[in-house]
Amino acid sequence: MSDIPQITVLLPVHNGGDLLRPAIDSVLAQTFSDFELLVIDDGSTDDTATTLSAIDDPRLVVISQQNQGLARSLNTGIEQARGQYVARMDADDRCHPQRLEWQLAYLKKYPHITICGGAVAAAGGDRQQVWRYPTTPEAARCELLFRSVLAHPTVMFHRDRWQAAGLGYDETVAYAQDYELWQRAAEVVSIANLPEVLLEYTVLDWQGQGKTDRQQPYVRQVHERALTTLGISATAQELDLHYRLAFLQGGDDEQMVMQAERWLTRLLSANHAAGHYPEPQFGQMLATLWANVCMKSALPERAASRLFLRSALAPYARLRQRLRFVWRAVAGATS
Repeated sequence: MSDIPQITVLLPVHNGGDLLRPAIDSVLAQTFSDFELLVIDDGSTDDTATTLSAIDDPRLVVISQQNQGLARSLNTGIEQARGQYVARMDADDRCHPQRLEWQLAYLKKYPHITICGGAVAAAGGDRQQVWRYPTTPEAARCELLFRSVLAHPTVMFHRDRWQAAGLGYDETVAYAQDYELWQRAAEVVSIANLPEVLLEYTVLDWQGQGKTDRQQPYVRQVHERALTTLGISATAQELDLHYRLAFLQGGDDEQMVMQAERWLTRLLSANHAAGHYPEPQFGQMLATLWANVCMKSALPERAASRLFLRSALAPYARLRQRLRFVWRAVAGATS
């Protein structure tokens, strides 16, 4: 490691438990070695301090503090970071060995990108899958109207640009701090993702419906603020619908499907007037969401396909999507 490392890996931890050491080892084993690993021990009461003290590596820097919460710990870490780039890491995940190498090369190759993330391999509980995120700034900015577009522990950003843009975690937001931040950040800097899987993401038991319920009011606040950029002052019922579309589960009846179409069409028209989100990416994003609504609905296949094709959203869909629904409509008519 040089006197001034190129990268600061920022890892906040509160009661890291048995998963902390594997997470740290995955950072220390990176193919790119010019980094400091800045661990913020946020008032841990378990054996986290013992685990950290047993690690003999000059790149490890530990800041111990009374419990202050994730957002403040992250802001503190960014202030103390010495690296030109800051990479996020959680205490219960494991990095791919080439994660830092890949992300640094990406940010240097595409200097207009300030914040980047990547795909994750999620495992734990009843989940075993790869989560992927938009790889272009245009697609990422559009999707932020509905959901977060970065896996938080995969994030790396250019520290000077971050600070120059006045970015930071809102310490008054108890949950979904990352989504709230990315929504603000996308207004002033560019965000994108690498297609590669950058880490193994541990899905803990508590990351189920309980976590979703706790996050919901904060996510709705982000939705409400984002909709105002389109000139829409959403009602409580419209915010409910928007939230439901952001986390689409499927099984909706015809009434719900038609409500979704009207809302998505309204968003399309509002953006035509406001010009806030890039086109054609915004229309394509809405058309893809509309396609998912129709595919997952409880309607018969032929009826759902006809609804999709007759919608004002259909022309914005990619050709493969449209052909898929044409085939479903024809197959349903001949079966």
